Order: sequence, then structure tokens, then C-alpha cells
Amino acid sequence: MARQIRIEYPNAFYHVINRGYMQMWIFLDSQDFERFKDDLLLVFHSHSLVVHAFCIMNNHLHLFVETPLGNLSKAMHRLFSRYAAYYKKKYNYKGKVFEKRYTAYLVETELYALDLTRYIHRNPVDVIVSDPLSWQHSSYRIYQGLSEKPDFM
Repeated sequence: MARQIRIEYPNAFYHVINRGYMQMWIFLDSQDFERFKDDLLLVFHSHSLVVHAFCIMNNHLHLFVETPLGNLSKAMHRLFSRYAAYYKKKYNYKGKVFEKRYTAYLVETELYALDLTRYIHRNPVDVIVSDPLSWQHSSYRIYQGLSEKPDFM
């Protein structure tokens, strides 16, 4: 069965989700988190995308992105391919890094965008930390003015 065609058009907003193969941890140390953010910066500049919120957990991640050029598939392919290559080389890993092709939900209303941002920021709460301010790998601290905003936001 063929893959379902993704809806892509200029100035669209998406909730992008991806996770490790069989839910394995794909971010094992601070260097991995930083590498993914570096890849995010590179890919989002090269594809003119904007990140409105993010949360990178040990075994999965959430991105709330805007696509001024309508090129989400190309950008996500490059982002996840770069990180998978890095992971395989660093850990001498031979298998799949990501479970499947990323999931992307079209965000069509402002209310959904607000709820999504809250959901993304609260994702590590109760599983890893009790307070979203404690998780360094999300945009929540940026929203609170406690961390510097990266260029990709």
C-alpha cells in the first residue's frame, strides 16, 4: 500500500512527532540533544522554516513548525537523516534509528496552536520532571525568558 500523500502548502503550521525505533532512547547524553538542535538550526535555515515550540525527550520529540515555502517533507527528511547518520556513527549502531516516517498534523486554528504549545511544553512533566522549567530540551524556558532564543525560532 502506498504512503498517504502529505498536505503541504506555503505558510502552513504542523505538529511534527518522531520517536526512536521500538521506543528506544535516541538522545542518550547532552551531546546528542545539542547535536539535534544544531541539525535543526542548519535544516531550518536551509529550508526557511520556523519553529514555534519544541520538546526533545530521550525517545521522541515534538516540533511545532511553520513552513513559509511549503517544504516540510524535504526539511524533515534532511533533519532526521542527518541525526540518524550521526547516531549510527557515534554509537556504532546498524539498525533503524527512528521508528517510522515522522508524523505531521496540520494545525489549522489558533486555539489548536495554543493547546499544542502547552501540550509540547508539558510533555516531560510527570514522566521525567515535575516542573517544565526543569527540562532543558524544550522551548518552555525560552517562553519564560529564562533561556536564549535559538535562531531557528
